[in-house]
Amino acid sequence: MSAELGQVVEKTTIHGQVEIATYPWTPDLEGLDDHEVFKLLQDREATDRRKNHNIMCIAGLNVLIASVMWAAMQHQNQNMGDPFSLALMTPIICDVGDGTVAPLDTDTSLYDTWGMQQPNVLQASLMTASAGNDGFITWSFLFGIVANFPDFSPLPVAEVGVFVNAKSVSVGPGVDENIVADLC
Repeated sequence: MSAELGQVVEKTTIHGQVEIATYPWTPDLEGLDDHEVFKLLQDREATDRRKNHNIMCIAGLNVLIASVMWAAMQHQNQNMGDPFSLALMTPIICDVGDGTVAPLDTDTSLYDTWGMQQPNVLQASLMTASAGNDGFITWSFLFGIVANFPDFSPLPVAEVGVFVNAKSVSVGPGVDENIVADLC
């Protein structure tokens, strides 16, 4: 007996959404680690907040699919002759930049990053799906002061990328990353 499951659910799709919030740096945040700063900022009013749907990129989606397959089959992989390789989504990083090129689903890097990658997810949460409601995952990152020197005028955020199974540090166009989401 065999059974094939080609699509788990016909309507299953993955949508991305990026939200960026900026907060003023205050003296009470000095000397705290990123997790402590992030926790304190959750109770403060953001000076700017933007939320946009974003493009889900092919390279990152392939990593996601492979990691789901690995999670489902790793316990039987050896019995099947080892057809699958270890596939993980980590490390997950986020980067921001001021590139003005429109994002594409074939992107593997941001166009013009500031090189301020946040290699640690500071907070993660999961909302499971229920009847009539899609589930979602939230990964939160914290970046330090983002301003031009010496006048500290704000830097324009034009692109944001979340990278899964990141292989290298993204510092400009053409760097091979497994970008899962790109926003302009």
